[in-house]
Amino acid sequence: MFIPLRAVPGVGLPSSLPAAGHRSVALGREPDSKRADGNPRSNPPLGTVGLILASSLVLLYQELVLSGDPWLLYAGGAIPFELANQKDLVDGNLHPPALLPLPFTIFSAMFLHGATTHLLGNAWFLWVFGKSVEGALGTGRFLFFYFLTGVLAEIFQVAMNPGSRIPIVGASGAIAGVLGAFLVLYPRARVDLLLFVSVVVDVVAVPSYIALGAWFLWQLLSDSADGSIAIWAHVGGFLMGAASCKLLACKALPIERPSWNATATESSSSPR
Repeated sequence: MFIPLRAVPGVGLPSSLPAAGHRSVALGREPDSKRADGNPRSNPPLGTVGLILASSLVLLYQELVLSGDPWLLYAGGAIPFELANQKDLVDGNLHPPALLPLPFTIFSAMFLHGATTHLLGNAWFLWVFGKSVEGALGTGRFLFFYFLTGVLAEIFQVAMNPGSRIPIVGASGAIAGVLGAFLVLYPRARVDLLLFVSVVVDVVAVPSYIALGAWFLWQLLSDSADGSIAIWAHVGGFLMGAASCKLLACKALPIERPSWNATATESSSSPR
């Protein structure tokens, strides 16, 4: 298991990796066109921040005003059965009338989350990878891209499980699309991961194609028989994000790829 700590498109990892047992502690001097964290200079990620804030406000409403009542999840979530049949499923307290006319619950579902941990996980992935994708697309196109891939991801989930009456909530599909776009834009960008192997914790730097490829494989191998996790929305969003990025003619900002020979290394495997 791993958690991405940061994605640095301003610094690409070289084609030749260091010898086993050595950890890179420097990637060489960054050019003046880069910020201190290695990311290319760009406008503030207003779209990314705005999406995180909007979802956070909705969750506060769920927890503070509704006292955690799941009513909003069923009313505003994207229920596959409803979307597949274009029929509002109303059966007492469990399935209240849809918050928006079908099929527009696809949009409201992106701002709803089942728990604080659900939101925190989505918000962190969006922050780590979203600001770089927004920098490449610009805020307007980034928001269009985000909602486009989110809609396509949920349609993919509905197509794979059209009879489900469990609401799809959360922005995981759209964020998976952001991951797909990042992979297309910056396949060799440095991604720092907090790696968990049993109880061992370490920080490793890998190219984005390894980090995001592992994440995509994890989704394919995941088992959610009870339907509590919309795995196919993750898979579909990732693929749609990569394809949509190409269609939108995304242009990656240039990165530098230093040699491992020019970096300082140490033999200790524990991070500092």
